[in-house]
Amino acid sequence: MLVSPAVRGLEAEWQGGNFLRLNVGYERIRAIGDSLQVTRTPTFILFNAQGQELQRWIGEAPALDRLPTLTR
Repeated sequence: MLVSPAVRGLEAEWQGGNFLRLNVGYERIRAIGDSLQVTRTPTFILFNAQGQELQRWIGEAPALDRLPTLTR
């Protein structure tokens, strides 16, 4: 499964907040993935403005209509 098109689509279309993409394949980034308990890719994590995890999707990108607009 190609993930990049799904990730790029979410990044381009979702206007509900900031979008940060991490490639945990790079050793220097892997520590961040480990701290977020990313055990499989792709993993999508939605955080609120206070940094609390609200929802997590593993294995495939969430549908755009399932992503809420967060108040900053």
